[in-house]
Amino acid sequence: MVTAYCLLLTAYCLLVVGCWLLVVGYCILVTAYWLLVVGCWLLLTAYCLLVTAYCLLHIGCYLLHTAYWLLLTAYCLLVTAYCLLHIGCYLLHTGYCLLPTAYWLLLTAYCLLPTAHCLPPTGC
Repeated sequence: MVTAYCLLLTAYCLLVVGCWLLVVGYCILVTAYWLLVVGCWLLLTAYCLLVTAYCLLHIGCYLLHTAYWLLLTAYCLLVTAYCLLHIGCYLLHTGYCLLPTAYWLLLTAYCLLPTAHCLPPTGC
């Protein structure tokens, strides 16, 4: 019966961690999306500034550089979110798979309770 409770606790912990990783992955995806939007806006702004005036060239280059790093950061965040989502799904699946085993162990322990007095003494 202790094993069943341990399996239930393990399954619950895996489900909680899996859900948390899915939420973190989702938040990273939203952040990456907005970084992509800002990066594209900076690229468009940089292009317009370069066309509008040569004296604004340095600002345009700075914006292009910033946009490049934002896009690179967004890409890294997307890869991280992808990995976290897969890990979260794996943990949720593992926790879900442990539930039937824990259920049957609890059911078996419950069914054995009435016959526990018939078992030979253990010497403890």
